[in-house]
Amino acid sequence: REHIAQRPTYFDVAKASFPKGSHFVGLVFFGEIMSYLFVNLIALGDVLSGTLPGGTLGTLMICATLGVVLSTIPDKAYSYVTLLSCGGNFMTCVVVIVSGSSLPRWADNIHIITVPTSAASSTGALVYAMAIHACLPTVLHSVQSPVAMYRATFVAYGLSTFLYCFFGILCYIMFGRATQVMVSKNVGFDLDMNPLPGLDVLVPLATIGVCMKTQLTLVQLSRPLAELLGKVCGLPMRRGNGGILCAFLTMPILYGSALGAFAFRNYLILVEDVSGSVLMSMTAFIFPGVLCLCACGPSAVTERRGAFMVIVCGVVVCVSSLTSA
Repeated sequence: REHIAQRPTYFDVAKASFPKGSHFVGLVFFGEIMSYLFVNLIALGDVLSGTLPGGTLGTLMICATLGVVLSTIPDKAYSYVTLLSCGGNFMTCVVVIVSGSSLPRWADNIHIITVPTSAASSTGALVYAMAIHACLPTVLHSVQSPVAMYRATFVAYGLSTFLYCFFGILCYIMFGRATQVMVSKNVGFDLDMNPLPGLDVLVPLATIGVCMKTQLTLVQLSRPLAELLGKVCGLPMRRGNGGILCAFLTMPILYGSALGAFAFRNYLILVEDVSGSVLMSMTAFIFPGVLCLCACGPSAVTERRGAFMVIVCGVVVCVSSLTSA
């Protein structure tokens, strides 16, 4: 049985790190994963509304079915498919910038420098939007060594932070308060959301980019949940995941997420606020910081200080996000 993967689930990691609170830690992580699935499916249902049969629910079920089919691709091969997701994200950003640069006028009363509390909540929104920490298990399974994983993670965080900040600031300068929850909806419209002549061709390009980004991300997000379901059912997935068994275990996750996304389709901001403030702060800052404090010996002063600062950062992000919501 060498082909069976022995990679631990997040519950296993939580049990080893937090024996008395492992179930809580695991539930928080998987709750955040579910929120990402909801957000991506809500976005798909929104941008594809009216283009596929069955209305919004039918659209979500079709997207979930496509996700199940794509889940048969092993992790390592799917890392190349992820490039298409990145390409879709990049294409959407370019289309938004082109549309914004064609505005008759840009937004007034722009305030780039903001108060510290807003900066903290913005940091939380940035980390949540990048969603890199949610994909780290897949990255670890696709590289040859921990060193390669650290390098890939460092590059991903650095590059994503720069690009997301650059794009976000530019959108705010162009659209200001007219910026939509899904900024792709600003494509082809002015600040009063009136259609701009000659920019009709940009709208389908933005739609394609959003679909590529959100659809291809579903597989990565469903992997940890599929692994957990397989372990609970006594059906360990093969090394590298993928295959018929992986698709079978992914089915209830994506179809259930599609139903959840349909139920919360009008509450996208609420889902993002709760997940991006509370759940993300715990999984990306507080829990890793506590784990580092527990793992570091008394002599590792620098590491313990860094872990403490990470915990404080997570608490500040969580509190500031909730108070500013």
